[in-house]
Amino acid sequence: EKMGAEVFTRPEVAEAADGFVRIRLDYDQHPAAVDRFNIMVLPTFAVLDPNGRPIESAQGYLPPDRFVRFLERARATWDATKTSSSSPSD
Repeated sequence: EKMGAEVFTRPEVAEAADGFVRIRLDYDQHPAAVDRFNIMVLPTFAVLDPNGRPIESAQGYLPPDRFVRFLERARATWDATKTSSSSPSD
C-alpha cells in the first residue's frame, strides 16, 4: 500500500496524527460504511467526531504534506466545534 509505505511512516505524519484513532476498514467487508460515507475512491480518509459524524474527509492518495494538512484541518474544525459548543449561550 502506497500510503502505508510513503505516508504513514513519516515522522511529520505521525506527529500530526497524534491523538487520532486510526481505523482501517475493508471495502468489501463493510458495505454499510461505503454507503454511509459515500466512498467512491480508494483510499478514502475520514475524521469523525465521537458520535460518528464526519468532520473532514479526503479521497485518493495524499502525499505526506497534504495528509498533514488534512489532519490539521480536521483538528482545527474539531477544536472550533468544541469551542463553539462550550461557549455560553446568550
